[in-house]
Amino acid sequence: MLMSTLRYRVPGLLAANRVRLIVIDSIAALFRTYMDDNLPQRSALLMSLAAEMKRISEQMHVAFIVVNQVTDSFGEDDSGAPPPAAGQQAKRAALGLTWSHCVNTRVLLSRDTPHKSIMTPDLPAGVSGGSAQHTPSRAGRRTLRVLLSPCVEP
Repeated sequence: MLMSTLRYRVPGLLAANRVRLIVIDSIAALFRTYMDDNLPQRSALLMSLAAEMKRISEQMHVAFIVVNQVTDSFGEDDSGAPPPAAGQQAKRAALGLTWSHCVNTRVLLSRDTPHKSIMTPDLPAGVSGGSAQHTPSRAGRRTLRVLLSPCVEP
């Protein structure tokens, strides 16, 4: 279905509209359970999809952002991602080695865990445990890091 959409619908939509970015969220959702018994065929389909996106990108001057999912990693991670913070589990891209060979630029979007709000009661000064201060909750810091790109030095 995705391949036919890329081949037959997307070029017409791009020709009729001023689109410069196509986002596919999430390609991994289509493949994580699809063709589990035939990994070579699944890999070939992934490679074909990537080639079709690259062809459309070059011919129609459009960029693709293709979102992959992550899973917990229990072994060595060769993705170029930064090591996890203390107490966090390492992550690995869900589509694995085949998809990693299709990618031109790889970015990592992450968010630090937010601080918990610390609310202390407004007790009179001098009363043990009392404070008129509280720390508001924060949403956590979001970061984007370029892991792989032919245009950016490592």
